[in-house]
Amino acid sequence: MSEPTQSGEPVEFPEKNDPASGDGDFRNAESLSHNESSQQPPDPGSPRHSDDESGELGQIREVVRAEPIELQDSDFLPGSLEWPRRETGIPGPGLTEAALWTFGVLAVHVMGVIFTLVLVIIAVHGLPQSPMEVNPFLKQIEAEYAAVIYGGELSIFLAAAIVAAGLRLGRQAPRRLALTPIPVGHLLLILFAFLPLSLLCGQIQIWSLQAWEESLKLLPFLPKFDEFQQEKMLEPLTNSTPLPLLVLILAAVPAVGEELVFRGVIGRGLVARWGVPAGIIMTSILFALVHLHPAQAIALFPLAVFMHLLYLATRSLWAPVLLHFLNNSLAAVMLKNAEQLKIEALADESVLPFWVVLPAVICALAVGTLIWRTRVQYHLPDGTVWNPGYETAEQPPPHVETIRQCRRADTTLLLFAVISIALFAVAFVASAVAK
Repeated sequence: MSEPTQSGEPVEFPEKNDPASGDGDFRNAESLSHNESSQQPPDPGSPRHSDDESGELGQIREVVRAEPIELQDSDFLPGSLEWPRRETGIPGPGLTEAALWTFGVLAVHVMGVIFTLVLVIIAVHGLPQSPMEVNPFLKQIEAEYAAVIYGGELSIFLAAAIVAAGLRLGRQAPRRLALTPIPVGHLLLILFAFLPLSLLCGQIQIWSLQAWEESLKLLPFLPKFDEFQQEKMLEPLTNSTPLPLLVLILAAVPAVGEELVFRGVIGRGLVARWGVPAGIIMTSILFALVHLHPAQAIALFPLAVFMHLLYLATRSLWAPVLLHFLNNSLAAVMLKNAEQLKIEALADESVLPFWVVLPAVICALAVGTLIWRTRVQYHLPDGTVWNPGYETAEQPPPHVETIRQCRRADTTLLLFAVISIALFAVAFVASAVAK
């Protein structure tokens, strides 16, 4: 009998009559026992001979004469002998390694900016003649070549993220990352959920910034963090870059790179080791901290939690990538055209009324719950759900036959989600028309 392994090569199991099999070992052991007894006849008066069959030697003979165990096909489903040892272990990274990955993300961003800036200076300008001219010189370079600097830095980050994730996850990285298509139903729900989520994160950032300004009066050392406020940092880029290129730089590249690192690598290990709630919270905190400014970190935390739930529910890395891209694209459009659009609900410094915030919260919760209740599962031929022994979004190994299915949606929950989407749409349009 043979069974396929993870590499695809069959493993041969010896037949019953094979001299090299376990049966042959049993027969050899039994014959050896008889030969030893024939060469050394026991003493009839010996105590060992009197209770031979009922003592230790008798138990050994019973074991030797036992019938060999036959392995069935069902013994080779996941979790049994066919499952490689490295797959049954809990994958990493752990919390310490995850913190190092987060520090590495910041380090790559800093080194990318420095490297790109040096290249621009060498290729276009010479160094300033006087040290007093350094700051004006750098500001001029940033204003004229912001797209090159930011685009080059983010491209370096994306390349580093791909290489690092590939090295960490190995040749099975596509399977472990779950690079599978997004189910159509989940795709539609993501499109409905991104706008209320983006508005909520924007409002949380406004409230956080207001609280931050109040705290500055009590803690004078805090203003230095304002240098990391994203809107101020990106102002040269938004002023000099066309919108399509701005969306590519601010939305497409960060969406792929950051989701690959935080959801695909860091989140995979933390969720597997700590469970879904704790793993998602820890991953989302690390993701938020990368954005440096405290107000922005607080605002991005709910979005990070939602993106991780998407990843686990759809079992596709493209789901959080899509939501990340949509959120950043909206931010890029508003940074570029906020004054032209004049939509209060999307303005950077406007506080939404309660009758817009509440439907947005309800809509995000309802859609998120519906996505989780209809999450993707892999079913084995016997109808059970494939489970590698830990919570994960990854695909089963190629040799495990499964069917990818979404759980059935609850009618009541589906109706509630549709109503919440409609209520939010009405509130958002009313807010936009009001101004």
